Amino acid sequence: MKLKPLLLMILIGALVVAVICFSLWSYTSSEDISDPKHLFLRSENSKTLELTTSSPGASPRDTRCTYHTCFDVYHCGYNDKTRISVYIYPVNEYVDQAGNAITLPLSKEFYEMLEAIADSPYYINDPEMACLIVPSVDLLNQNSIRLREVGQILASLPWWNNGNNHLLFNMLPGSSPDYSTVLEVDTGKAVIAGGGFSTWSYRRTFDVSIPIYNPLIQPDKMPQKSYLEKRRYLVISSQTSLHKEYRDVLHDIEKQEPRFLFIQKCPTEERTWNFSRGCKQKVAYDYPQILQVNSSVIECNKQ
Repeated sequence: MKLKPLLLMILIGALVVAVICFSLWSYTSSEDISDPKHLFLRSENSKTLELTTSSPGASPRDTRCTYHTCFDVYHCGYNDKTRISVYIYPVNEYVDQAGNAITLPLSKEFYEMLEAIADSPYYINDPEMACLIVPSVDLLNQNSIRLREVGQILASLPWWNNGNNHLLFNMLPGSSPDYSTVLEVDTGKAVIAGGGFSTWSYRRTFDVSIPIYNPLIQPDKMPQKSYLEKRRYLVISSQTSLHKEYRDVLHDIEKQEPRFLFIQKCPTEERTWNFSRGCKQKVAYDYPQILQVNSSVIECNKQ
């Protein structure tokens, strides 16, 4: 029984990352907001909401959160014990007392993330039956948001409940001069799927580490692959220019685990660096196509 909470959290991380990332990598737009799955995008469901200076804000991010202390497992498995259900809030516009917009229009990347979730088998229209709830507030780039006001927006969400079972996406945390490794918005007990975590900011068994969106993949038309399809590799590391300390560790793992693929810069490309190709010894792999044959991506940060 002790394994069940851990397995559920692993499933949440793996399934959310798989649905979002592989949908982005193989994304071909078939947008139809009349589809019931896209209720959150319909203009008739959208509102313009005003925040005041006295509007309550969210609680600070709980740095002690674990799966056992901050996640309500009883909201998972209502309809199908093997499937995680995800609800998306309607897209609203938030303004301050002067009528100025607090939030920017959704970025293309965040829009595609929401659409990928809505098109997945995990999407559900009923927040009361959802295991995970995703606010439709674009937090991918901290430099484009107003920190205090976004905390107020989160606190105003009808099912916020101090962030319990809420999932927030962020790829570029921090700002000059400190460049924090985690989103600096007050997020309470919400799970953060982030691309900039360090050892100190990542909450084990709780947060989800995701690869940063790469514009290099945008021109590629990659074939659709089922998330049920068995992958050749369990984990791939395609990050180049790693610190020697990390390279040595990854090489040791590679020797022990045949399902781990460690790709580095190709030796024949010393001067002109081809970002769309990586090598393992003399074997070349195309990027990002190689990412479709694995289950996970590993990213290393020197802290």
